[in-house]
Amino acid sequence: MGKTHLAANFAAYVSQYRQKPVLLVDLDYQGSLSTTVLTAADIEPVGSQVDKFFDEDANLVTLASNRTHLAHSGSGVALNRGSGLAKCWLAAADYSLSELESKLLVSRVLDGEFLIDERYRLAHLLLQPAVRRDYSMIIIDTPPRMTLGTVNAFVASHYFVVPTILDRVSSEAVVPFLNQVETLRADLDLDLRLAAIVGMMTRTAIPNATEQRYLDQAVSAAREMGAVAKDDFEVDTIPRRVQVTNEADLAYFLSDNNGSLASQFYNPIFNKLWTRITGQE
Repeated sequence: MGKTHLAANFAAYVSQYRQKPVLLVDLDYQGSLSTTVLTAADIEPVGSQVDKFFDEDANLVTLASNRTHLAHSGSGVALNRGSGLAKCWLAAADYSLSELESKLLVSRVLDGEFLIDERYRLAHLLLQPAVRRDYSMIIIDTPPRMTLGTVNAFVASHYFVVPTILDRVSSEAVVPFLNQVETLRADLDLDLRLAAIVGMMTRTAIPNATEQRYLDQAVSAAREMGAVAKDDFEVDTIPRRVQVTNEADLAYFLSDNNGSLASQFYNPIFNKLWTRITGQE
């Protein structure tokens, strides 16, 4: 839970706080991330741009032609109070992505192997040196299922983040998910590490006793699996805020009676993520 929320607001942090170029890649065919940021930026739907990333001949021109700059917000006043995200681009998704995934899997069965394995299409494009120079961070939002897109995301990534609601059902789901990722990592020999587990929508800024218990269980399971080191893994939480669900803008740019949500909750978490992923302070 909370993947899209975390991805969108982390992109805002990289673009606005770090002033670094960031690419958002939506791999959930429901397009929640795309809808969230495009609506906030007052930009009309742009279709499933990310589909082209899975072409065998996808290249830098493909990427440049299938992304939306979030710098402008049209006539609206949302998304950073109308300023948009000057250093953020989005590769949007919609339901045609699901059709593409099915087509690639069927083609594998009927036609045999591709020139480029369908699991490595995203990595073939995004791990090119020129792309890595263009963006300081590439943030990929995946569906809550092990789809072909999700597998591509893990193959193309070096770090992943696990957001979870701190209740029994959600926290227990962390263990089988980490098992799936570990199996994939081992089978494909991936350089993939867990960057963080983030407790989402806690009742207060500091988790209550019940939430803390579920959080501890999730982290303990991750440590037992060897997904994190024994003594250097901190877990943060993002509390529920009513205005987040009632505003068109991203939560990163909202405030409450105690000040901006960015300074209270997001920046402390994202500073750690930034350092853990990039090695920079």
